[in-house]
Amino acid sequence: MDKKDLYFEKEYMPHMNRIGKITGYLGVLLSFAPAFILAVVYGIFPKPAALLTAFVSIASAVGVLWFVEPISYFPILGIPGTYLTFLSGNTSNMRVPCSSVAQEAAGVEMGTEEGSIISTIGIATSILVNVVILTVGAVAGSVILNILPAPVKEALNFLLPAL
Repeated sequence: MDKKDLYFEKEYMPHMNRIGKITGYLGVLLSFAPAFILAVVYGIFPKPAALLTAFVSIASAVGVLWFVEPISYFPILGIPGTYLTFLSGNTSNMRVPCSSVAQEAAGVEMGTEEGSIISTIGIATSILVNVVILTVGAVAGSVILNILPAPVKEALNFLLPAL
């Protein structure tokens, strides 16, 4: 094993696994924070039957993806890319294509150490671009809504039902 491979295995991957696990657990905790606050602070608890119904509905619709996606996307994303992708979301229509294109553009093979690093760079870049575009869109949308005349704003109330 050369120095580059040794660094990847002994330094890079343990560091990525540690950061990935911490951010993954933090993401789970933050995802449940609103429900926890509603329950503890405001005393609002859903009925167990409603929770079970909601879980069964979601599990029957997408439960198989909880197992299939990580297994099928892992060879493309690599370990650090998998952490990033499943924390940020938009997996199949944004993160996987960005990872694949980045590896192809860099001329590295998927599933290799180089492929894992390039995949991580491609996914991180897609996340940053996504956040910037969403932020600009939200700010610009707010500014545009504030300058619209009242009748147009009222007409927008019919947009969601029309869709």
